Amino acid sequence: TDNIFVATSTLIDGQISNLQRNYDLSYEATYISDVWGVNVNLVRNPVDPGEGFHHQPLAGFRFLSVRENLSQIGVTNQDPDPDWRTLIESDANNNIYGVNIGIESSLVHRWFTIGVRPQVSVGLNSFQNRVATERWVSPVESRVEHELSDTQFSAVGELTLFARVPLHETFNLHVGFTGMIITDLQRPYSTIVYDTTSDGLGSPIASHFHAKRADQSLKIYGLTVGGEWIFK
Repeated sequence: TDNIFVATSTLIDGQISNLQRNYDLSYEATYISDVWGVNVNLVRNPVDPGEGFHHQPLAGFRFLSVRENLSQIGVTNQDPDPDWRTLIESDANNNIYGVNIGIESSLVHRWFTIGVRPQVSVGLNSFQNRVATERWVSPVESRVEHELSDTQFSAVGELTLFARVPLHETFNLHVGFTGMIITDLQRPYSTIVYDTTSDGLGSPIASHFHAKRADQSLKIYGLTVGGEWIFK
């Protein structure tokens, strides 16, 4: 009733314009993040095993996959279609391969162990950005996609606070908190170029949404609970 809508504005032929799509019926944006990986470290045994403070260097390998998707669906009541449904979709797939260096500092007691484990991974991020649109310029426009792939350096910093409680001589209960920051990452909300092509007179005739490189960072943190088997 107050003529305020969610809208998407675009460039025309790469230049600033007043072209925009007003979603006067509905608008929905969905953002999905999927993060998983493998982290393998070799930790040096304490020089003086037993109770007390210990500092143990570590080194290893990390693979980390960060995949995210942003989907925007807008519905407009506009001629020639009173239910004009448009789609803007962006994907960013990051695969990071790196080497780890760090240290584990702990206080060992016969009934428990508490410690901190900072580590840094430096490696290569092989990424792929994809942007797609459907029915943007007109209700009959087909799906248009564009992909961009490249490789760049990326770093992962991780800090773990942990506690271990021995329940058996070969099994420990493990609880902790992990915080992680990933740099030089591609994320779908920042890799979209909102653009259209014109007929040469300033009127849009086709979607030209495409992907670009846009380095961002990502922070992840959470609690962990698990078990540790000790093979003797």
